[in-house]
Amino acid sequence: MPNVYEPNYKERRMLSQRKRLFAEVTQKNPGKIPLIIERLRGEKYLPVIDRCQFLVTETTTVAELTAVIRRRLVLTSDQSLVIFINEKTIPSPLTSMWKLYEDERDEDVVYSEGGRRREDEDGESRGGRISKHGEAKQMYKP
Repeated sequence: MPNVYEPNYKERRMLSQRKRLFAEVTQKNPGKIPLIIERLRGEKYLPVIDRCQFLVTETTTVAELTAVIRRRLVLTSDQSLVIFINEKTIPSPLTSMWKLYEDERDEDVVYSEGGRRREDEDGESRGGRISKHGEAKQMYKP
């Protein structure tokens, strides 16, 4: 498979557009948090998720989101999924999306990154990224 550069959500949308879309989605869906979940550039071992836009309740936990992502990726039992926030923090599975929103947002309204990890046969970890942006054009319930 050729190594083709694909811009991420933040690169495809201007800051003003992301903020406007976030405001529209949150106004139409009070109590919900829009998420953009993307595979890390260069990730080779995990399948591509079928969509990147999600809308979750404020009380959705990291564990619940992880289960949704696992189903979307159709991961096998030997593939693990670990979520990182800002590529450094692994949130507790019981952490709510609202808590992450409050703790990790930046000038994009909400933006944090994380990753997917899987161990190869040789025990080497391969990483990915999950980006959570506070804005998106269309949101879907997981």
